[in-house]
Amino acid sequence: MIQPTYLSFTGHGNSCGEPPGVFTGAVMHLFGIEVDRNAVQRRLVDTLLNAVPNSPVRYSCFLDMALVSFMHIDKCTTPTEVIGWVPGNESAIWIPLLEKVHPDLLPTRIVLWAPYIFIDYAIGMVTGREVWGWSKAAATIDMPATASTSPSFNLCTMVFDHFGIDTQGHERLLLSVEGTAPLGTHSTWSDARTAVREVVARLSGVQAPKGPDPLGADLIIQTVALKQLRDSLTPKLACFQAIVNSPVEMTRFNGGGFHHGNFSLRVTTCDSHQIVADLTGVAPSRVTTTLPVRFAGWLAFDFRALPGAVVAQSI
Repeated sequence: MIQPTYLSFTGHGNSCGEPPGVFTGAVMHLFGIEVDRNAVQRRLVDTLLNAVPNSPVRYSCFLDMALVSFMHIDKCTTPTEVIGWVPGNESAIWIPLLEKVHPDLLPTRIVLWAPYIFIDYAIGMVTGREVWGWSKAAATIDMPATASTSPSFNLCTMVFDHFGIDTQGHERLLLSVEGTAPLGTHSTWSDARTAVREVVARLSGVQAPKGPDPLGADLIIQTVALKQLRDSLTPKLACFQAIVNSPVEMTRFNGGGFHHGNFSLRVTTCDSHQIVADLTGVAPSRVTTTLPVRFAGWLAFDFRALPGAVVAQSI
């Protein structure tokens, strides 16, 4: 089938940029938290990735750890459809997954997937959804000052406390990460490969990980997303549904290292974002739940969000 030309709204209020996305001056703070891999598999992976019909791949959660990220980017732009640039903030929960291929279900690669991702600029939200399929939601994301002695990362978004026809949604604090010591600013990692290996070692519990380079020869982080469009005539069906590669190329390393002090993640209980149950398998009984952060770090870099091929398509 011949694909039609994309009809761009550039100059007419365009809100979807053409990849690759180019991001400079990014600083990402990463917080490692413990999860229940069986709960993550059942509630998230099997429901939102492995449920794609006729898929030749299957994903499995193989670690009891996940990453919560808060990232500020100085400049976000596209070089192929020149419009301009904007700054931006994003936050996400990242799950390491093992991708296996049918019929033998042999492991092929390790990928990252974010079932929860939030962003504070419209072009990034729409482009991320339409091009790669990331289920991004609008949010207000507050990053702490570097010199803060008690750093606090806060994410506010539209929340529905209880699902119901008479429930009004409202903006409220959903996630926050609080620390007891100033954020690290002195780089202790010499390059991107060292940084990724150190984070992988903390996630896996193996301080000197063996095996292939996590970034490969091209300094690319492998991620996947579920891209789907709801059918307009039959809304419970999808008119398009696929698992899509969303490769991220690190183009420049500007520093990084682990944070000192203790950090904790606080999650608000609500029906619209069942984060605690998704990650731990236990429904929260309080208004908020505090989860300990096992390690924290930062990474300063430039990167490109590259075009991604379809891994599996149901239609």
